[in-house]
Amino acid sequence: MTTRHNPWNELDRAWHRFDRFFSTPIVRVAETQRINVWSGDGGDVTVTADLPGVELKDVCVEINDKVLTIAAELPAPEHRARSHRSERAYGKFNRDVRLPLRAEKTEATLKDGVLTVIVTAAEHVPRQIEVGAT
Repeated sequence: MTTRHNPWNELDRAWHRFDRFFSTPIVRVAETQRINVWSGDGGDVTVTADLPGVELKDVCVEINDKVLTIAAELPAPEHRARSHRSERAYGKFNRDVRLPLRAEKTEATLKDGVLTVIVTAAEHVPRQIEVGAT
């Protein structure tokens, strides 16, 4: 009995090898770093991010208009021997948080691996806008 060659089987095996190769991360990047955002009673907004092992010099916090940007680099773990499992993320990450307010004052602290950013709302003062004639 003669077996017919099916070229789709080769393509399927190649695709499976390709998928398996790229699904195993070589370097884990902290792109999914989790954050919490909530509003306080006084109208302030608090943002926290877990940054285990990050030093103060490796954290950057910026506000531009109504967007808070947190950037940091989580250190790669030291591998003393063959790794059996690696689930902790590491590498550079950058998170943008759209704020529901304009910032007047911002405080950021890093304590015990947790970054806390408190954004105080700019005071809204009603004012009359003068209308000019053309």
